[in-house]
Amino acid sequence: MRPGPIVTLHALVLGGSVLLACTSGGTVGSTGTTGSGGAGGEGGACPMGPQAMFTLTITAEGAVVPADTHVLVSWSAGTEPEFQLDDKKSWKTLDDANLVCDVDPHGPPPTNLSALVCQVWSNGATKVVVSAAGFTTFEKTYVPPLSEHCHGPVPTLVDVELERAEDAGAP
Repeated sequence: MRPGPIVTLHALVLGGSVLLACTSGGTVGSTGTTGSGGAGGEGGACPMGPQAMFTLTITAEGAVVPADTHVLVSWSAGTEPEFQLDDKKSWKTLDDANLVCDVDPHGPPPTNLSALVCQVWSNGATKVVVSAAGFTTFEKTYVPPLSEHCHGPVPTLVDVELERAEDAGAP
């Protein structure tokens, strides 16, 4: 009997979740997958090493990201500590939480961001809520695409655009 191809699986247990990635002979692009198969890495390389399951890029309609932007995520392990752009005490590292936003921990809260990027280290369906004064609250549950090729879920890029709330006093 001839042996089949060898596939190496890498597992990382992080915050109660298990992240899996398989080794294949291709390359990994900025979204974590390459190839012609679209989401899931079908036909291309699987994500290598631990990666956030979701990368959120938060923007605001016609404006900079509001200074009072709040990000809340929940998944099967529970609700993560809320991130508040204007409150440095809420800024966590991967050692503290599974929601980590790209802000300079040594600087003041940013006030002129064109985009806020956050990584969500979850495993499975994840509810994302983003809110700011003067904008409609964004709320959606995301499920990472599964890949038979990579033997599990693959990292996903998510764009969130905050839309201005309608003025209640306008006709």
